[in-house]
Amino acid sequence: MFTFNFGFYNADISSILVDKEVVNEFPKTYDCFIQNRLGTFSHSRDHWYTLSKNIDVKKTAEQIKTDLEKYLKPMFDNYVSLDTLKQLIAKDEKYISPTLSPYYLIAFYMLTDQKEKGHKTIIEHHQNSLKPQTVTDTIVFPDGTRQEKVKTYINQHYIDSIKKLADRYEVKL
Repeated sequence: MFTFNFGFYNADISSILVDKEVVNEFPKTYDCFIQNRLGTFSHSRDHWYTLSKNIDVKKTAEQIKTDLEKYLKPMFDNYVSLDTLKQLIAKDEKYISPTLSPYYLIAFYMLTDQKEKGHKTIIEHHQNSLKPQTVTDTIVFPDGTRQEKVKTYINQHYIDSIKKLADRYEVKL
């Protein structure tokens, strides 16, 4: 089984987040400020293609070809700049925005002259960063017994990163 991940990369956005120039000739999907799976668009959900003895390879190949031509190619043809990506995010917010980290989203808003949205996002994420998060880790031992550890903490890295962007864009917290 396999799937297709895709993304949109921008060196300026990456540079803002690390506070220095980023040169990345071959960005990976995880380097992209927008990333998603083809199936989200072609099948309205995550979709994995299967190769096996029981499945006609030609049908799978045709489905892949159709999905790439009908959904992925137009995506890359239509969204070729940060300006056009504003349209993608606005049009498909339910698919795109959740995949953007708040840091990427803030940098994107600021680079595309959506300063009000950027300021609002900084303030919203700063408020969220101050709320304690609870995480439950469960360990299942070979004999079947379970041990759960519950930890509540405040993510200082999240706070510091949002504050850094607030300072950069002169947003009062």
